[in-house]
Amino acid sequence: MVLMRHNLDKFNIIKFYNEFFMNSRISLAFEMLDISLQEYPLDLGSPKHLADITTVIQQMATAFDPLKRIGVIHTDVKLDKVTMVDQVRQSVKVKLIDLGLAIFRSQAKAGRVHQTPCFRQGMDHF
Repeated sequence: MVLMRHNLDKFNIIKFYNEFFMNSRISLAFEMLDISLQEYPLDLGSPKHLADITTVIQQMATAFDPLKRIGVIHTDVKLDKVTMVDQVRQSVKVKLIDLGLAIFRSQAKAGRVHQTPCFRQGMDHF
C-alpha cells in the first residue's frame, strides 16, 4: 500500500482502488484492464507496427521512472505483467501490473536473483 501513495496510476501503472476482507482473506481491488501483451499476439492475427511497439516501450519507460525515483524494483517484469488498457478503443495504451514481488532498492543484494522461481527455472537452459 506504500506504493499507492505515489499516484503511480498516473505513470502507466495499474490503479489501486481499495483493500477489503472476504472470507477471512484480504482482497485488493484494481482498475479493470484488458489482455496482457503475452496474450495479445494470439488475438492480433498480424504483426504490430514498429511505431506501436515504440509507443509501448515509451509507456513502460514512463512506468519505470517513478519506481526508480522512489527506489522500487518491480523484479518480475515480463509480457504477462504488461496489460492493454482497452485493445479496441486504445490499441497501444498499456499499464504495468503486479507489484506483488516488488522490493525497495535498499533490500536488493548483489548476486541475489529477484525473480519468480518458475520463470527462472525456464531460463536455466541459457
